[in-house]
Amino acid sequence: MTVETRYFRSDTHTVNTLEVKILGTSKSGTGGSEEVDWQSTTQQDAYVRLYVDKVLEDGTQVHICEGAVVTISPNETAVKSAGLNVPETSLAETDAILVEVQYSTDGETWTGLSSVTLGADWITEQLGTTILNAATWTVYYDLDYESTYSPFTRRYTNYLRFRYDGDFESRIENFTYGEVIAVVKKHVGDGLVWCDST
Repeated sequence: MTVETRYFRSDTHTVNTLEVKILGTSKSGTGGSEEVDWQSTTQQDAYVRLYVDKVLEDGTQVHICEGAVVTISPNETAVKSAGLNVPETSLAETDAILVEVQYSTDGETWTGLSSVTLGADWITEQLGTTILNAATWTVYYDLDYESTYSPFTRRYTNYLRFRYDGDFESRIENFTYGEVIAVVKKHVGDGLVWCDST
């Protein structure tokens, strides 16, 4: 079983027809950020989550799960973390894992946290395994949320930034794949007990 920390990198690669940023096992050293902005009549919290797909060799995306929701307040800069329960998922050896960082202003409607199409997407290499193990990922988001009021428009202008690579701490811990834990029955004395076997 392989257990890794995966970092949101600022450089890109092409995997299974998608050219997006690398979700790698190390940083590239060059910091980056994705940003969205919107206006509102009142100050409001913002929400961030992770959306996870597997990507087949032909580029087809199959949804796995979403979650690890965090909340950030106006004019707050912080590293936020949350757990994401990833279900056991069968893979082809040529499959890769794609994650999108999404945001919401109401906790219900979610959009990629970037002003650029695919800007909030990261993808692994082809993992070369047939299983993504059930695991709780810990997702860290390095966030900056600025909200300023204009007396002329009587509205707030809000900027939400997701920062990664370089000195920033955005990453996924406990990214786990590569081994199936089978449960088998073994006779012990006159009884039948359950034992874990690999």
